[in-house]
Amino acid sequence: MRSASTLPFLLAIVACGAYRAKVQEPSPLVQPVSSVPDRAPAGQALVFFHRVFQFKGQESPVTVWDGPVFLGELESGHGCFRVCKPGQHYFVSRSQGRVGVVEAELAAGRVYDFMFDLKTGWDTVDSVISPVTQDDERRSDIPKLLVNLTYFEPKPVSFVREYEAAQRAETLRIIKDFTKGEKRDRLGRLKADDHR
Repeated sequence: MRSASTLPFLLAIVACGAYRAKVQEPSPLVQPVSSVPDRAPAGQALVFFHRVFQFKGQESPVTVWDGPVFLGELESGHGCFRVCKPGQHYFVSRSQGRVGVVEAELAAGRVYDFMFDLKTGWDTVDSVISPVTQDDERRSDIPKLLVNLTYFEPKPVSFVREYEAAQRAETLRIIKDFTKGEKRDRLGRLKADDHR
């Protein structure tokens, strides 16, 4: 029989496991992908968004956008990707209390990666999009993430398209605020040579 002193510890372990399982359930806006590509299609760029599992801030989902196009809603331990036309893109993250925008210049035939930094507010912990540049130490983690994270895509259903349309004006306003407004100093940048 277990001692009374170990019982609270065991209950805490079970509770943490149940909590982690709960927060890793996907959003109703997304579904698991059937496969994860390892290279960009001819004439296109491939962009990955990896949200590593972190206990702190895991209860706050983050939505990811390519301009006004909805790419996914990610819980901790989830990811998504997008095949993009080469050229300039504005990738946006939106979480409970914080938004982030990265201006990216993408080259054909290349693969790019983004992760999410934790930002703490007075009552929230949010994930904000962060480009993985050539000198980023996190670059070495990417092969492991591609195996361990679960990748999702938007569900091809009407309520997801309606959600995207309803968020369009706000997402474009956010981009404008980061490119021409008060948040210009917070605009992230990813260069064409920041590929894998």
